Amino acid sequence: MSATTATMVDTALSLHPEHRADLQRSGLSEATIEALNIHSARPGDISKVVGFDPPGVTSAMVFPYPDENGFARVKVFPTYTDKKGHTVKYLQKPGTGVKLYAPPLAARVLTDPTMMLMYTEGEKKAAKANQEGIVCVGIGGLWNWTDNGHPIPKFDEIAHADREEIIGPDSDVWHRPDLLRPVYALGKELEQRGAKVTVVIIPPDPDGRKRGLDDYLVACERDGMSATDALARLKRLPLKHAAFSHAAEWWKNWSKTRAGDGATDEADSQPVVLADPDPWPTPVDGADLLTAIEKTLTRFVILPRDAFIAIALWVLHAHVLKAFSLSPILAVLSPTMRCGKSTLLSLLAVLLPRALSTSNITPAALFRSLERYKPCLLVDEGDAFLTLSEELRGILNSGHTRSGASVIRTVGDDFEPKIFSTWGAKVLAAIGKLPPTVMDRSIVIAMQRKAPGESVERFRQSKLTELTPLCQQSARWAADNLAVLRDAEPSVPGQLNDRAADNWRPLLAIADLIGGEWPTRAREAALTLSGETVQEESHHGVTLIGDIVAIFEARDTDRLSTTDIIADLVKLEERPWSEWRHGKPITPRGVASLLRPFKIKPKVQRIGPDTSSGYEQHMFIEAHTRYFPGSYPKHCQQSNEYHDLDPISDPQQDPHVKDTKSDLTIEKHSNVKDVKDRNPENEAEAGYGPDFDTREPVAWETL
Repeated sequence: MSATTATMVDTALSLHPEHRADLQRSGLSEATIEALNIHSARPGDISKVVGFDPPGVTSAMVFPYPDENGFARVKVFPTYTDKKGHTVKYLQKPGTGVKLYAPPLAARVLTDPTMMLMYTEGEKKAAKANQEGIVCVGIGGLWNWTDNGHPIPKFDEIAHADREEIIGPDSDVWHRPDLLRPVYALGKELEQRGAKVTVVIIPPDPDGRKRGLDDYLVACERDGMSATDALARLKRLPLKHAAFSHAAEWWKNWSKTRAGDGATDEADSQPVVLADPDPWPTPVDGADLLTAIEKTLTRFVILPRDAFIAIALWVLHAHVLKAFSLSPILAVLSPTMRCGKSTLLSLLAVLLPRALSTSNITPAALFRSLERYKPCLLVDEGDAFLTLSEELRGILNSGHTRSGASVIRTVGDDFEPKIFSTWGAKVLAAIGKLPPTVMDRSIVIAMQRKAPGESVERFRQSKLTELTPLCQQSARWAADNLAVLRDAEPSVPGQLNDRAADNWRPLLAIADLIGGEWPTRAREAALTLSGETVQEESHHGVTLIGDIVAIFEARDTDRLSTTDIIADLVKLEERPWSEWRHGKPITPRGVASLLRPFKIKPKVQRIGPDTSSGYEQHMFIEAHTRYFPGSYPKHCQQSNEYHDLDPISDPQQDPHVKDTKSDLTIEKHSNVKDVKDRNPENEAEAGYGPDFDTREPVAWETL
């Protein structure tokens, strides 16, 4: 036994009750737990196991990795939020690298290509599969089979030739393109090593909640089905299946980036040719120009009104960039696919000067392109590679201000240091979120999917010539107004934080110079888009909408109090709601904040003798239809079966209405005390105070 392993065993207790319950939910037997040496670290010894003191963690469950020289990962209780805003559930010692979790059954047959081999996410799932006779290895996360973009050495110890290899991801990957990409990339890696790869579709729970391999096997056991039969009944998709089409397109670019310098066959490459637009021959009215850009955008994409204003101003800022010392990134974010992100980029590529579009770029190509061509850079698929490359993020961040827009690299055989400029207007598009440091330097445009009944024109290449005059007119306006804008000092709404205020100053300066309604519209847009942090969490809002609709369905009602909704939200293990802020559950105010961008607001309502703030299911129909097409709530009518506390609503209604579902009498009053001045979004947190925690203290078992 290594010294590291000995330390872990010496500091272990018999399992903490919360840890044992967690393992039992995954279907692990006492024999399996003992055989795999899964144990609890004493509270005072957690830092010895993970190498530091994780904030707020009171206990840790240790998963030793067999044959990995004492390496272990730990699950922390409770989870916590790190400095980057990520929810941390698992930890390992810094610098210990990425490993595969291979329980003894799997470890014995890694070199036997005649044995089927399965891959799943997490130690518990792999342990459960091996316990039931399914040869399976675990990866610590969907990307935890790579190290700096390359497969870890353990894959070289596995015999892949003509081997049946199955990937078993959690059920939520099929509606999360950001999760499906690493699944596909792993499959391609295995396939290129000679394996016959399929991906199984694990169904969600009957209530639609996320389910992993362990959850699925446990559920099948309850139905009297063996694990091998349960695995056999799962649908398997080859990598060529249409479900992976978007991931396949992404993978082509990602694999080039992973190769190193992204070099391509010179015969297939094209030189970069950029030219400044020819200015419009006559002076241009700025207000008319902004209106024309705004109307053009509305023809082709669905966006909130303030987003059109911000984009139109940002386009002019790119044309007159020489006047400013700071250039905010335009971050175009979609909560999911098919929200018009690529269409918007195509429009901007015509409207912007010296536009250079790419969906994949290496750090070297980025700073060399910015230095040489002085482009307006439009980067799609930013979520695919920015999270993997700290160097790329650093280059993009450096270009936020003119004074700091440079990087130093060595060139030539003599390795002579040279300064490269990173200054320039940049558009970054992504699904989900960009890294926090990039988001902080951005004006965020939250795309939204077209709802049934909404229509826009299809943007085709033939439309390009229609947009060229707008680019030329923008160039003329910029040339005529450059000198005035250099000295502009626009007033900034006090509600913006310092970084957001800096980001909006160039746009507000343009709006002030143009005049008319634009100064007011620009400041309203600034407050809407950057005055709060909710726009950075729009993808959490979409997730919340889906979860709340599922709660309505599970409770079989069309009205719920916020307290009841939160009580169900915090039970969702694979959701962030139980540790939304600083390890505490989401509050009524947090729910309202996430739903506000979707125009969903709580109402004060009476059910029985009590009044409380809450929501009705019909409020979610539009957003749910937009982001979950084909899935409609059962309770979709705006029914008078329950009533708002509105003294003029439905005056003909009998004051005592029987609720046939709950056998409650719901009273309708024409004058309800203590309701008139209440704002459900700002009222007290109804029992969810700053010290609220859903976890009860748990006693430790004795040795």
